[in-house]
Amino acid sequence: MPRHCCLVAVCAPLVVGGVALAERAPPPLAIAVEPAAPRPPPHPHAGIGGGASFGLVSAAGLDDGWLARLDYELAVAIPPPGRLGPMFAFQPALQLWKAGADWGLGIPWVMNLGVRGPGFRAGVLYGFEAIAVDRVADDTGVLWMAPVGGVAVAVEVAGWHAGVDARVTRRWQLGAPDHTQWQAALSIGRTFEAPLDRPVR
Repeated sequence: MPRHCCLVAVCAPLVVGGVALAERAPPPLAIAVEPAAPRPPPHPHAGIGGGASFGLVSAAGLDDGWLARLDYELAVAIPPPGRLGPMFAFQPALQLWKAGADWGLGIPWVMNLGVRGPGFRAGVLYGFEAIAVDRVADDTGVLWMAPVGGVAVAVEVAGWHAGVDARVTRRWQLGAPDHTQWQAALSIGRTFEAPLDRPVR
């Protein structure tokens, strides 16, 4: 028998057997894949900042005086520069006022709910004076959670803002006469914001 016929006779059963085994092989197992979790939405545009305010104070029965305030700002939602939209910020501060022989040192904490647009910001202020020590009519008093309300308007250029705010505080306290204090101040400050291409998380 020729040699090539021998090779065919030997290989043919092997090929036929391999095809049969392949036909009987179970199908490949399907692997379950969990769908990717959706990405949480980015935090609204935000920023932090600070500044200083100087102005006048007035209260019935007291001399007119002055105030100085170191302001801090935590803007948890604020439109990016050049865009119009609502803003919400916490604005605690360290404040000193003096009117004749009377004076006070405290920590006002207000929330600013307003609007920001190209070149300006404006808002309503509401909150409280967390704690303060007042020296009024030769008496020393301590107050806490005294209500504060007001308004603020400012112009903005390159992250800096300058403007005015007006506030009224009902200074109820232990140890010194209660009184209602009116404030008007000029303020200047700087807000540092997250880059537009990187949301705050």
